[in-house]
Amino acid sequence: MNKSVAVLTIALLFGVGGIYAYSSGLTIKKPTAQQKSPINRKDQSRKIYKGLGNQNDPKIPEAAAKSKGDFRTEIEIGLQTLEPFAPQFNLRDMLKGRSCEADAIVIATIKSETSFLTEDETFLYTNHNVVVNEVIKDNPAATLQADDKIIVSRSGGTITLNGKKVYAVNKSALPLQLNKRYLLFLTYLPERGTYVADNISYLLENNKIFKTTAGPLPKPLESENEAEAFIQGVRIVVNEDCPNTQGGNQ
Repeated sequence: MNKSVAVLTIALLFGVGGIYAYSSGLTIKKPTAQQKSPINRKDQSRKIYKGLGNQNDPKIPEAAAKSKGDFRTEIEIGLQTLEPFAPQFNLRDMLKGRSCEADAIVIATIKSETSFLTEDETFLYTNHNVVVNEVIKDNPAATLQADDKIIVSRSGGTITLNGKKVYAVNKSALPLQLNKRYLLFLTYLPERGTYVADNISYLLENNKIFKTTAGPLPKPLESENEAEAFIQGVRIVVNEDCPNTQGGNQ
């Protein structure tokens, strides 16, 4: 049986957000609050559990209840801001920033997953049960080794509410696939004992990397680049450029 799908789209354009709800031809547009100041990586990661952060955002249970069929909500990719005087992209500098900021970097396999409503019920997040295959950068706050099992959280997911499927897709952080191997840049949240996967993490398949974001990336970070060379670049950066960190298995 074909079911209609109501869609809610959250678009972030040049830092100004708009919410568009589509159901039976109705369009509703509401502004969201602009981000006023930068926040640190752990606080940014915690946001995936909290939700969209605006009390006026539609609640998923209410929106799904009004839908005639299954319900889908999306966070779109914001438009890129052009910086004419920005320095030329340098892969090592990018990997240094990404790797040194991460609490841990692992190659791991996704074994199972469970999705949940965010605290404000405006979006979903998914907890993935993950088996570590290789530790590239260890987490001194909770040491990792091969074959360890950890929980990795990610924005988005799928749940069932009152017999209806609810799909939440964050196009900046596409879903991780079961039984697939990934290179994961992780932020550790000690109060939960979980990790949050950076948007720029990679599916590893057929010795190629495949990005986990729908947004455009510089060519060296795009899908289809050679996996082992990219991973080795991360290992080198961790061992040579990141102070006070421990590289894992080589």
